[in-house]
Amino acid sequence: MRPILFSIGDVNIYSYGVAYATALVLGLLTAMRRAKKEGMNGDLIFNIGFYSIICGVLGAKLLYLITIADRLTADFWGTLKNSITTGFVVYGGILAAVLFAYFYIKKIKAGFLRCLDIAVISIALGQAIGRIGCLMAGCCHGIPTDAWYGITFPEGASEAPAGIPLVPVQIISSALNFINFGILIIAYNRFRYRSMTAALYMINYGVGRFIIEYFRADFRGAVGPFSTSQFISFFMVTGGVVLMIIAVKKRLPRPDSFLQSHKQPDIESAGTEDNPEEAEE
Repeated sequence: MRPILFSIGDVNIYSYGVAYATALVLGLLTAMRRAKKEGMNGDLIFNIGFYSIICGVLGAKLLYLITIADRLTADFWGTLKNSITTGFVVYGGILAAVLFAYFYIKKIKAGFLRCLDIAVISIALGQAIGRIGCLMAGCCHGIPTDAWYGITFPEGASEAPAGIPLVPVQIISSALNFINFGILIIAYNRFRYRSMTAALYMINYGVGRFIIEYFRADFRGAVGPFSTSQFISFFMVTGGVVLMIIAVKKRLPRPDSFLQSHKQPDIESAGTEDNPEEAEE
């Protein structure tokens, strides 16, 4: 495809980086816009989102390095250098970002599940845009195919074999994430109970990722007969189903009722009056 989007003098601007930067910015802006519409503190959402993004990038890189531990052992510095700008595992980013957000939000008593319902919508949008970067760079490529929909990559397109028709898993993944993004927006406006949107995201993404892994050819580790991502997908879908059941049983009120009576809470006091954090956990 087009690993280098354009050049300014001797400086190359890479498609992968531009796509992921766009994904992060639009995801954060989308979360802030939705939160402000419902009366949440914009600075609070920005802080949570910004630091979660940093942790997410580090987590995605760390899990990728774990999956290629054999290559690191053989040539540590060479492999590390080659994977600086590419080579991320999305699940590592999600896990790291969510863990950071949980402890950060718990510390400031802002209500983890209220924020998570908003965040997953932006995560789906970011993933959809990010996969376009994977397509342009040639990473996260599919298995060879003789079908009419196969796509080929030129020489130098990251890890994709050049000149061989491959299943366009990046395009499929991007489309599925855009669809998930749309579904989550509709669901968020219709669901009655808190955390149902987050649960739906976990189920949708986990199922889609588990299936798409069968058509990917870039090896990123395995657990028995499953890829690392399929193994994590199993727990993600299970967690989503459990969270959905808990949401329906506990019937925690949607954030609307809380936010209407708590306009623009400050970071220190957000969510501490009517619905304490303990009620969400």
